[in-house]
This record gives sequence, structure tokens and C-alpha cells, in this order.
Amino acid sequence: AWLDHRDVDSATWFARLRPYLTPALAGRLRGVDPASVPSDRVTGPARLVPRAESFVEVTVPIDAGVLRLHLVATDGRWLVDAVDWERT
Repeated sequence: AWLDHRDVDSATWFARLRPYLTPALAGRLRGVDPASVPSDRVTGPARLVPRAESFVEVTVPIDAGVLRLHLVATDGRWLVDAVDWERT
């Protein structure tokens, strides 16, 4: 959903992301221009690093670098609580 950002307005892009986000991250991403997403495709397998029983860091290689997601377990679901990326 994050990388599916071409030819959509911010409301449509956000609606696609919303089911996967914590309320805190949703509040920060509402209104973000999807054209600012620095990538278009995944270039390798995701890597999961458990940090705690209810917190996992996921790194995903993308064509612009590495996408870093922080997932938290909330009400029996894993939701993204932070998004960052590193240019390579």
C-alpha cells in the first residue's frame, strides 16, 4: 500500500494505508502527498527483527534504499507505528 502511490490523490492513498496504521501514525500521515514517497518497488525480501514481544522492526529493500517499519501488536493485530527510509 505504501508503494502504490502513483496517480492517486492523498485521500485515496491514505485510505489504502489506514487499515495498517496505528492511530498515532495515521494522524501523522493524513494529508501527506503520495508523490513524496521515494520509491516505486520492492527489490528484495523483507527482514524481521523482533525487538520485544509486541514490537518488531521490518526492513524492506526498495529501489531508493531501505524502508524501515516499526510494527506493534495491538488488539491481536500487527500495525505500523513508524515509517522511515534510508537512502543507499
